[in-house]
Amino acid sequence: MSDGSTGSTTPPSTDNRRVQRHSAVLVIALVVVLIAGVVTALLSRVGGAPTISSPPVQSIAVPSSSEVANALRAELVGSYWSIATVAEGSVSASLSVGSTDYLDVRFEEDGTAQVTYACSSSTVPWQTSNQAFTLDAVSLKGKACPRTGGAPSAATPHLAAAVKNMSAGQTAGHLDGRSLVLRAGGSVLVFARDGTLPLSADKPVGDPVERAAALWQHFPVDSRPRPVVLASPAVNRPTNHLPRGRDENAFVAGRVTLSVGVPSTPVGMDGYPVLSARDAVAQLADPSESSSKDSFVHITGLQLIRHPFGTDRGQISLPTWKLVLAETAEPVYVLAVAASGRFPATMTDDPSIGGTAYVTADARSLSLPFEPTHVSTGGCDPNYTSIFASRETPTAVVLAVTFHFGPTAAGCGDDFYAAFSGSGPDQPGVKTLHLAVPLGNRVVVDQSGNPYFLSTW
Repeated sequence: MSDGSTGSTTPPSTDNRRVQRHSAVLVIALVVVLIAGVVTALLSRVGGAPTISSPPVQSIAVPSSSEVANALRAELVGSYWSIATVAEGSVSASLSVGSTDYLDVRFEEDGTAQVTYACSSSTVPWQTSNQAFTLDAVSLKGKACPRTGGAPSAATPHLAAAVKNMSAGQTAGHLDGRSLVLRAGGSVLVFARDGTLPLSADKPVGDPVERAAALWQHFPVDSRPRPVVLASPAVNRPTNHLPRGRDENAFVAGRVTLSVGVPSTPVGMDGYPVLSARDAVAQLADPSESSSKDSFVHITGLQLIRHPFGTDRGQISLPTWKLVLAETAEPVYVLAVAASGRFPATMTDDPSIGGTAYVTADARSLSLPFEPTHVSTGGCDPNYTSIFASRETPTAVVLAVTFHFGPTAAGCGDDFYAAFSGSGPDQPGVKTLHLAVPLGNRVVVDQSGNPYFLSTW
């Protein structure tokens, strides 16, 4: 036997076991990192996972409150806003063409707004604040002068209540799309821009005042020069020295021929488009007579000059073709403004006219002289009463007078005329309309849409 001792194995210490476990964890971690690196490399070769990055931060320009207010002001200023719908509580009513209800608002650049209701108007300050605005209290009282001959609509009491609320304090407003919305007390009013409460000559309009306004809704009030609205014939023929006998017959029948060269025609004159010389001659000639064997009158001179013609704004010197005829002592004057420079754009030689109306120097008032009532003196002199109605739009002012004649004796016929008199605005025998805004270039017409000849007292 050996030295007599027994062999034994000594177990590892606790510290050694801990070192072994930590080493194992480190090995595993290294393996995971290596695997991840290999996978990433493989993915990058085949266009693998995209790199994710945060999007760049963009700065958004926020308009200032003053910029917002200025944009609102630009939308409001210069337009007419006409009432379209009025609501009171849970009840609303729409207004239509021909209604006697009438409320308009026009915002001016100077910070005032002109509000027109019935036959009354008021100018009040207005202020913008961001996307809204306010109107100061409106002092309006509807005068007893109807704008049309129609009956009140369902909107009448609600509109009257709304105007009363507008008079009691400030009115708040904002734009909603193409509409203007006002809130006053318990009333809500919706307006359409520039009379887009439709006035269309292409659609039946029952009320004659609205129909007359519709005929002029496209009149270009901002055009320079203002289009010619004729109130006299476009051809001024000789009056005192007409040819006699065969020459007279030829002249009246339109048997006219050129015996002189035709001058060139300029593109324009005084801002107006010019009618060609040949087209001016055509105003006298009848094409159906061109092959006639009868006598002709002969044009021996053609000259482009300026000559006065009657318009709705009085006698105006306009581009004119002067035609000299061999058979007459006086020349013929043909308006040389082409159709595109007239309104309506027509070559009609004999325009209709509505009579004479009077405008004040400040263009704020229009007057019609007539006797509103008449008591019969017997025979063929009937009684009559009348109704005056008016309408202002951005392009026209309608002054309408409707007479109702009483019965007359047998054989008197049916052509009666009212007595016209008066000497100035607001005088007896004169009906005066005080305009919401100065007349400007608008046309003044009667209930048939015929322009009045404007004069001063």
